[in-house]
Amino acid sequence: MIPPGALDPTAPAPPRIELPAAELEDETLRLAVARGITLPVARILVARGITGAAVEPFLTPRLDQMHDPLLLADLGRAAARLADAVVAGEAIGIFADYDVDGVTSCALLTELFTACGAPCHRYLPDRLKEGYGLNGHGLELLAEAGCGVVVTVDCGINGRGPAERAKELGLDLIITDHHEVVEPMPDAFAVVNPKRPDSAYPFREICGVGVAFNLAVAVRAVLVERGHFGGRVVPDLKAFLDIVALGTIGDMVPLIDVNRAWVRRGLALINGRGRPGLRALAEVAGLAHKPLTAGQVAFQLAPRINALGRLGDPGGGVALLTTVDFQEAAPLAERCQEENQRRRALEAQILGEAVALAEAAGGAARRAIVVASGRWHPGVIGIVAARLVERYHRPAVVLAVAGERARGSVRSIPGVDIHHVLTGFAGRLESFGGHPYAAGLTVATARIDELADYLHTTLEREVAASWWARTVRVDSLLGFSEVTLRLMEELKRLEPFGMGNREPLFLTRGARLSRLRRIGDGSHLAVAVEEGGTTFPGVWFHAGDRLEALRDAPPLDLIYRLKLDDFHDQLRIQIQIQEIAGD
Repeated sequence: MIPPGALDPTAPAPPRIELPAAELEDETLRLAVARGITLPVARILVARGITGAAVEPFLTPRLDQMHDPLLLADLGRAAARLADAVVAGEAIGIFADYDVDGVTSCALLTELFTACGAPCHRYLPDRLKEGYGLNGHGLELLAEAGCGVVVTVDCGINGRGPAERAKELGLDLIITDHHEVVEPMPDAFAVVNPKRPDSAYPFREICGVGVAFNLAVAVRAVLVERGHFGGRVVPDLKAFLDIVALGTIGDMVPLIDVNRAWVRRGLALINGRGRPGLRALAEVAGLAHKPLTAGQVAFQLAPRINALGRLGDPGGGVALLTTVDFQEAAPLAERCQEENQRRRALEAQILGEAVALAEAAGGAARRAIVVASGRWHPGVIGIVAARLVERYHRPAVVLAVAGERARGSVRSIPGVDIHHVLTGFAGRLESFGGHPYAAGLTVATARIDELADYLHTTLEREVAASWWARTVRVDSLLGFSEVTLRLMEELKRLEPFGMGNREPLFLTRGARLSRLRRIGDGSHLAVAVEEGGTTFPGVWFHAGDRLEALRDAPPLDLIYRLKLDDFHDQLRIQIQIQEIAGD
């Protein structure tokens, strides 16, 4: 076997391969026999800790697996107050974050309150002018609109100042959020967050729209108990699960536990094309007649809604999701498409500049990548930070400088809780918040170098050197004789794939490539892949420049995913190559 670098000296270094532990093989065999499933799928389940009684609910997620919403601290109090407002005809304000999680949360509550007959007003801040989070200006506008109660979605947990302003305005403020709690919590009428230390809700990793859905369930239950609907139709909350799925997938929370049940049901609704906005969005994304997977929702639909918020018009996303008229939805979806194209152009420009700055500062020799510029659009820096993490396998901070302050997006690698690391620098930050692997911050421009040195020194001291090597976790070593339609059917039961339930990766040793040709715009390869006398068609995205280096290559160890391809109306198995494995 020759090293991958000998094929193409410009190719990235091969990753360290991590296979399922050998000691799990006995349990894998028992599960395969007990469930009548193939060894590769049993191996995936065992390696992910899904055994015994956990197997059936994982393979067959149902809505009755949803936890009692009232286990969320303050949720009962919040639901009763909102039900009071509905019954009294009091206007309800919704203050939402501008990303896809906030937009879907806002759309859900807008539809709920409208269906219940309550007037409601919404406010989504301008990312460029106001930045992230709850603010006094939006609360003032909602108070002026006549709202007596305001519910936040996907924001507010660290908004102590705005919460005080809400009190001055005479507003009952209900905060619903899922970001990490930084004590003390705001003094509000109710604070609903699964990450509250006193929350009894058994699953912490629901996103903002998941919290909003729990709230909707409780509000409807209170209204039904009070006889509010009389002879009228009670809102069917299952009809909201398409936008719950969109927000859950788009916010990259783990697709396990109740998230899995919501997304499985929500994807069925999305593929039913019943919501005009999602149908129009699928059309502009070129997915009009295709059944959508969680991956396509994550990388095709969600970014188009996020683009509006990133570039200044998150309200358009709410309008798109709540309209019942396809003719109204179509131009809104086109706007999403245009803004997404503009976002991608900005991203490419900023990424090029960020890589140059990172290299000048030491590149991968640094334990964190910290780059800043006054020319960068703050709505795109989060995506650029994620790209830098992919490139360097280092936490990355990308800062948009505006005078004496810089606003930054932070992304991290698995196993490095960057939110925890930043708490050690919190006294020198103007603000920060977020999650273990994604955060936002504001810092004085004069302190950027200090922040970079702090992150490098802290990570160098606290994180073992071995952690910085790029590792690919392979789910199963596979011979092509094991790749069958039965295996493909069983893999489908593991869907939806996403964060916390990634799409399986396989390793086949000694595979031969033949019939290589460029496809698409020339940047991708179509290949035939043979091992052990069995050949499958394959595709290798973004490998077009490696064509000559791969011609007549000796047998290779390939890391790949398995796909079912509908070729001339016949299902065939396709090898989707990810990379060449090292030793």
